[in-house]
Amino acid sequence: PSMFSNSKKIVSEFFANHVGKFLEIGANELHLNHNDEPCSHLLEKGWYGLYCEPNPFSLVRLIEQTKDYNVDILCAAVNYKTGISKFKASKSHAYLSSMDSVWMDFTLDLMPESLKNIPRDDHNIFINTVTPSEIFDKFGYDFDCISIDVELPPWHTHQILTQIDFDKVIAKMVVVETKFYSSDEYMRKFGFSINFDGPDTFYIR
Repeated sequence: PSMFSNSKKIVSEFFANHVGKFLEIGANELHLNHNDEPCSHLLEKGWYGLYCEPNPFSLVRLIEQTKDYNVDILCAAVNYKTGISKFKASKSHAYLSSMDSVWMDFTLDLMPESLKNIPRDDHNIFINTVTPSEIFDKFGYDFDCISIDVELPPWHTHQILTQIDFDKVIAKMVVVETKFYSSDEYMRKFGFSINFDGPDTFYIR
């Protein structure tokens, strides 16, 4: 999620002393003490974390940073369909790595000048994609908190979200780095209320 959000505080206060499992779809690196990081601080409370990250530059750092915690790391992108996808992996702007190069250019235009002025170091690679269902079939449906930050337009994030059957997945909170009306309607069907703390949407039940 964006550097302007307060995700850590919201998630921490919601779960209080509960210890459970979280899933981060689009992990980037481990940012334990960042206010915009929704889940990683839970590792210090004894939570289990599953990280999904396709960017090889971020992945190397994530593996090293999480070695002392109870985590699994899935080296793949999460999409609404499986397959092999073209991916632009940015070494210079890891948070902009995406399957959508147009989205990357548009988003960078919204960034502070200090970030815009960093020379771009992007690499085209091909990655495997998995669906949310494949993740839950492998790692279980008992995730308490799910974060979705896939560096894609809202409609694409929505397609991923609607692949999750929340009648099976027990999550009490889902954090999505976007605001999309159709996603709100989908989540209401499963009893979620909506709290928007821009740019993140928190679905809570």
